[in-house]
Amino acid sequence: MKLIEGKAISIKNLKTALDKSYSKTTVNEGFGDFEVDKSLTTRETQTYINRKTGQVLVVHRGTKSMSDVFTDLGYTAFGYKGKRFKEAQKIQKKAELKYGAQNISTLGHSLGSLISSEVGKNSNEIINYNKPMTLHNTKQQNEYQISTKNDPFSWFHKPKKKETLLNKHISIDSSTVNPVKEHSISKLNE
Repeated sequence: MKLIEGKAISIKNLKTALDKSYSKTTVNEGFGDFEVDKSLTTRETQTYINRKTGQVLVVHRGTKSMSDVFTDLGYTAFGYKGKRFKEAQKIQKKAELKYGAQNISTLGHSLGSLISSEVGKNSNEIINYNKPMTLHNTKQQNEYQISTKNDPFSWFHKPKKKETLLNKHISIDSSTVNPVKEHSISKLNE
C-alpha cells in the first residue's frame, strides 16, 4: 500500500474528522489531540487544532441534506457555487488568518471534497476522499486524492500516471459493487 507523501494526518484521524463532519448537530468535542475551534465551526464545516503540533484541520462535510443535493446538482450542471461554497470560503479564510495557511490541512469527502478543492488552495495541503468527477472540478497543486475503485461518484476520475508516481492519488481496492458501501467513509479502514 502506498502512503500519501504529506503524512500530515493519520488515516485514523482523517476518518474520524470526516465521520464527525456528518454529525447531526454542530460538533462541540474534538478527538485525540485535536480540539474544536467553536468560533470556526458550523454544521457543514469544522475546524480543529492540535495545540501540541499547531496543526489545524478544516473539514468540509459532504452531501447530507436536500439543500446539499441541490448544491451538488447546481455545481455539477452549471458550476454554480451556492451558499455552501460561500460559507465554507468564509470559515477557511478566517482559519487561515487565525492559524496561518501553512498550518492547515483542508479535508473533504464527496461534496465536501469539491468544496475543499475550491477553498483550500492556500492551505498546506488538501486531502480529499471520493471526490466526485464533474465538468467544473478544479485540481490544486497541494491536493491529494484517496478513492475507492468502485466509488460511483469518483469512478471516472482516473489518476494520471504522474499523480500516482508522486503519491498524490491513492486507490483503495473495492470488494463490492455496492455504491453506498464504496462511497462510505468506513472504506478508509481498508
